[in-house]
Amino acid sequence: MPWYKGNLHCHSTESDGTSSPSDVAQYYKKAGYDFLGISDHNRYTPTETYADQAEILGIPCCEYTGAESCHVLAVGVTVDVAANLDHTDMWDRAQPDTALRQKITANKKSTEVLILQDGIDKTLAANGTPVICHPFWRWTYNHKEVMQLTNCTHFELCNAGPDCNSIPLAGKSYPDEMWDKLLSAGYRIIGIANDDAHLHSGEYNTRAPIGGTGYNVVKAPSLTKENILQAIKLGHCYATTGVILANYQVFADHITIEVNVIKQEKTCIQFFGQDGIELQTEYASSSEYKFKGNEKYVRCRISSTAGVWCWTQPVFLDDIESAIEWTSQP
Repeated sequence: MPWYKGNLHCHSTESDGTSSPSDVAQYYKKAGYDFLGISDHNRYTPTETYADQAEILGIPCCEYTGAESCHVLAVGVTVDVAANLDHTDMWDRAQPDTALRQKITANKKSTEVLILQDGIDKTLAANGTPVICHPFWRWTYNHKEVMQLTNCTHFELCNAGPDCNSIPLAGKSYPDEMWDKLLSAGYRIIGIANDDAHLHSGEYNTRAPIGGTGYNVVKAPSLTKENILQAIKLGHCYATTGVILANYQVFADHITIEVNVIKQEKTCIQFFGQDGIELQTEYASSSEYKFKGNEKYVRCRISSTAGVWCWTQPVFLDDIESAIEWTSQP
């Protein structure tokens, strides 16, 4: 099956972006993207307003924008998925509504947990796939809050907006650490990448939320809305900021992975398992990891001298057949 490149989280002039939906779509089309979801805040921007003209597949999305910096990306919805906010001054005065405040008191859960849960529940009610957004933007929540959520299956492992603190440091990665704590505790959660771009024109600025910095590469039978949505839901994808895979396959006893080397870049391939233990590291463009049988899960992260990263989904050893099936070559 082929791989398709796309972004599911960005903004247009329908909320706080600087470019129109059609201009945003043209931007991604020129960058070689196959699909795009414009996820304006608390409103659904219809895909027909931007996708057809740009000849890019539109994936319906909306960003539930709650108080306390708690947002949920609603993927696959065709209605507004909105928090109860004062829209006249969203960023400065947004607070949980009265009913939600009562829930906070009654359930003795944090405001963040209940707002995120509200976004998840509203997304599911709209037949969408909820993705909790940018956990490290303003250091809003971590694995402890996520463990209190129900029906939470996806999170933004990498929100490439510069102020979302998703990019690994030397010897430490906050998103990887959070993911491993969740996976090790038995939570089967899928990590995706998006750019959360608000700017698709103007002067370049390394601190600006520009388009094209984080995206997903999805494996699907063909480029249709139904296929892409199903692949995202199942985690048949990898998250990246620019590392491209030439091959990725799971077998009964091992994983093989190969980087599509661009302009003689050098790459580091790391495999991680239970409790975030580093299982194997190779400075190479390809690698093979042989299962020992006690890992519970294995996932791969690749870094490049080009300053870009890639993450594969965790392979659970007790469900190895499903991983073999979706990663197999046609």
